[in-house]
Amino acid sequence: MVARTAREILRWLESLYLTYPIVVPKWDLSNGYAYAEILHAYFPNEINLFAFINGRSLNSRLLNWALIKQFIAKKNLPISNDFIDATIHGKDSGAEQLLEQTYELLTNKKPFIDPSCERPNDFSDNFYQQNLNYFERSHTSKSLKNNLKATELLTDPSNAYRTKRSANILDQSKLDREKTRIDNPERFDIKPTLAERCLRKPLRPDSNAQDWYIRSFESRARLISHT
Repeated sequence: MVARTAREILRWLESLYLTYPIVVPKWDLSNGYAYAEILHAYFPNEINLFAFINGRSLNSRLLNWALIKQFIAKKNLPISNDFIDATIHGKDSGAEQLLEQTYELLTNKKPFIDPSCERPNDFSDNFYQQNLNYFERSHTSKSLKNNLKATELLTDPSNAYRTKRSANILDQSKLDREKTRIDNPERFDIKPTLAERCLRKPLRPDSNAQDWYIRSFESRARLISHT
C-alpha cells in the first residue's frame, strides 16, 4: 500500500479479509472487483460477487463499474462519479480519494490525511511533478501520456474531448516550463530585460519620498556646479 493512504484505511481494509488485497489502489481498484468485495462486506445480500469479472480488460472494468453504479444509485449513496471514472482509467489520486470517501461513508469516521499528501481534484500528476527537481520532471510528451489515458479515448473517442484534454495538459506544461525558467535563471542563462535593468532601487525604510527628492536635487545641483 502506498504511503499516502491513511493508516485508518489500511487497518480497515485488512479487517475486511478481501480475496485480493489492495496493495496499490490505483491498479487494484481499477477493474472494480476489489471495490465490489468492499461493498459485499457491508451489503452481502445485495452484492453478488459472481456477477463481477476479475479481469483487466476495459470491457470487464466497464461491466463491473456499471453494476456498482447501479447499486450506488439504488441505495442513493453519496459517492462521487468523478472518483469512480478516475479509478476506472487509473488516474492519479482517483482510487485513493474513492477509498477515503467510501471509508467515511461506511464507517462514519473521517480518516486523518497528512497535509503534505493532499491531492488536487483534477486527477493529474502535476502535484507530484512540482515536488521533483526541475531536471527530473516529465517533458510534454510524457505529461500527455501520463494524464491522457488510452482508456479515456476508447470510452469517449470524440475529437472535441481529445482536443480539450490535450490543450489543458499542454497549457499546464507550458506554464510549468515558464515557472522553471524564472526560478532557475542561472541554469537557463536568462538576461534581465531593459525594463528590469532600469528599475530604481526601492526607498530605504528609514526615509521618505520627500527626503529622497531633496537629496537627489542636491546631488544634481552639485554635479552641475562642478561642470
